[in-house]
Amino acid sequence: MRDRQNEYAGVRTRLVRDTRRRPLSADELLESALSRGNRRDFAERSFVRPLAHLLEACNEEAD
Repeated sequence: MRDRQNEYAGVRTRLVRDTRRRPLSADELLESALSRGNRRDFAERSFVRPLAHLLEACNEEAD
Protein backbone atom coordinates (compact mmCIF):
# COMPACT_ATOMS: atom_id res chain seq x y z
CA MET A 1 0.00 0.00 0.00
CA ARG A 2 2.78 2.40 0.83
CA ASP A 3 4.43 1.89 -2.56
CA ARG A 4 1.19 2.86 -4.31
CA GLN A 5 0.95 6.05 -2.26
CA ASN A 6 4.52 7.00 -3.13
CA GLU A 7 3.92 6.20 -6.79
CA TYR A 8 1.13 8.77 -7.00
CA ALA A 9 2.55 11.40 -4.64
CA GLY A 10 4.36 13.25 -7.42
CA VAL A 11 1.35 13.12 -9.74
CA ARG A 12 -0.91 14.52 -7.03
CA THR A 13 1.56 17.34 -6.31
CA ARG A 14 1.79 18.28 -10.00
CA LEU A 15 -1.99 18.21 -10.44
CA VAL A 16 -2.55 20.48 -7.46
CA ARG A 17 0.20 22.86 -8.53
CA ASP A 18 -0.95 23.01 -12.16
CA THR A 19 -4.64 23.48 -11.41
CA ARG A 20 -3.92 26.51 -9.30
CA ARG A 21 -2.54 28.26 -12.36
CA ARG A 22 -5.45 27.74 -14.72
CA PRO A 23 -9.04 26.48 -14.68
CA LEU A 24 -9.75 22.80 -15.12
CA SER A 25 -10.80 21.88 -18.66
CA ALA A 26 -12.73 18.73 -19.53
CA ASP A 27 -11.16 18.64 -22.99
CA GLU A 28 -7.64 18.86 -21.60
CA LEU A 29 -8.29 16.21 -18.95
CA LEU A 30 -9.84 13.84 -21.49
CA GLU A 31 -6.99 14.37 -23.93
CA SER A 32 -4.47 13.71 -21.17
CA ALA A 33 -6.29 10.55 -20.08
CA LEU A 34 -6.35 9.22 -23.63
CA SER A 35 -2.68 9.98 -24.09
CA ARG A 36 -1.67 8.35 -20.81
CA GLY A 37 -3.77 5.29 -21.59
CA ASN A 38 -2.45 5.02 -25.16
CA ARG A 39 -6.00 5.19 -26.48
CA ARG A 40 -7.64 7.03 -29.36
CA ASP A 41 -11.09 7.41 -27.84
CA PHE A 42 -13.41 6.41 -25.02
CA ALA A 43 -15.80 3.56 -25.75
CA GLU A 44 -18.52 5.22 -23.68
CA ARG A 45 -18.80 9.01 -23.69
CA SER A 46 -21.90 9.52 -21.54
CA PHE A 47 -19.70 10.87 -18.73
CA VAL A 48 -18.24 13.77 -20.73
CA ARG A 49 -21.07 16.29 -20.26
CA PRO A 50 -21.45 15.62 -16.50
CA LEU A 51 -17.66 15.90 -16.15
CA ALA A 52 -17.69 19.25 -17.94
CA HIS A 53 -20.48 20.53 -15.66
CA LEU A 54 -18.60 19.34 -12.58
CA LEU A 55 -15.42 21.08 -13.67
CA GLU A 56 -17.30 24.29 -14.46
CA ALA A 57 -18.77 24.26 -10.96
CA CYS A 58 -15.34 23.59 -9.44
CA ASN A 59 -13.80 26.44 -11.43
CA GLU A 60 -16.57 28.84 -10.39
CA GLU A 61 -16.23 27.84 -6.75
CA ALA A 62 -12.45 28.29 -6.91
CA ASP A 63 -12.80 31.88 -8.13
